[in-house]
Amino acid sequence: MRSHKIVIALAAVLSSCGSPSDPADDLPAPDVVVGCYRVSLGKWSGNKTSADPPSLIVFLDSLGTNLLEKGRTLARAYPSSAPFPFEMGWWQRPDHDRIEVVFTDGYVGTRLHVTWSAGDQSWKGLADAYTDQSPPIQATATVALTRQECQ
Repeated sequence: MRSHKIVIALAAVLSSCGSPSDPADDLPAPDVVVGCYRVSLGKWSGNKTSADPPSLIVFLDSLGTNLLEKGRTLARAYPSSAPFPFEMGWWQRPDHDRIEVVFTDGYVGTRLHVTWSAGDQSWKGLADAYTDQSPPIQATATVALTRQECQ
């Protein structure tokens, strides 16, 4: 009888431990996000006026001084010689696990709304192409930002 109690107690302890998980699933969002990212964009849900975001971008730590960028941390195409079909770009981090990016000419643009995905160590979410006319959001697409080395 005593051996049954030990087996039951051992089973209870083991079941309370839970199943092992991949350590990468628990990694928090990085503290520093300044740097280069590959932009993987899904298919747009419809027609849009705005250009697509650059396929490789850099989050700078410098603040903008031009119009809508004024006082905001800058986002640009990378390298600096790459085409940048927007007049302005900036990023902000409203929460530790969330980033918002805007590329615009002031009237039309593309916004990226991403949250940290610990499992694959990237930022994932939705992009929306917007305009200053109705309807303001013309199309949406899935988007992922994956950290890349700036070279």
